Amino acid sequence: MDLFLAARDIEVSLARRETEMALAWCNENRSRLKKQNSFFEFYLRQQEVIELIKKGRNGCMDAILHARKHFPALEDFKQYEKDIQKTMTLLAVHYREGQSDNPYQELLSDTRWHWLIEEFRREIVKMYQLSPESVFGVTLQAGLSALKTPYACLPEFSRPVVVQADQRKGILILVGFFFTEPAFPTRNRQRV
Repeated sequence: MDLFLAARDIEVSLARRETEMALAWCNENRSRLKKQNSFFEFYLRQQEVIELIKKGRNGCMDAILHARKHFPALEDFKQYEKDIQKTMTLLAVHYREGQSDNPYQELLSDTRWHWLIEEFRREIVKMYQLSPESVFGVTLQAGLSALKTPYACLPEFSRPVVVQADQRKGILILVGFFFTEPAFPTRNRQRV
């Protein structure tokens, strides 16, 4: 349970655009991350440099110093060379807010923080050998597949059952839930 609480705290900190907790987690799990050839710590350091570049001229020198300090400290940092070059090129294109013709827009996008959260989840799942699917979702899917519900009897309702589960909110949505035979047996009904 502590694992999930700690992971949630790190996700919340990343959603607040803070990398300190995630970097501390990387330091605690350095050997495991190295075994699974993880790039997560690099992505966090890269995001810190990008955020410094976004500050404009004042942050550019800080970004260079930050990159010089942290990128070489990563083991085998040569494997990140192209990503480092791409990140440092942001200094040359002079980032401006709302600039849509920037070829490096995906690095500057706010959706990158959501991507970092998803990347963290993938690392946790891989490290602790968890299933990416929730136990509830797997159990629900197995239970519904045991029911005889793939098609309705009438042609206009001949579509498969669609089940959507929003695991974060605990909501289950059943769409097109039609039985091919009655839920309760009847006396005069013959099987087709």
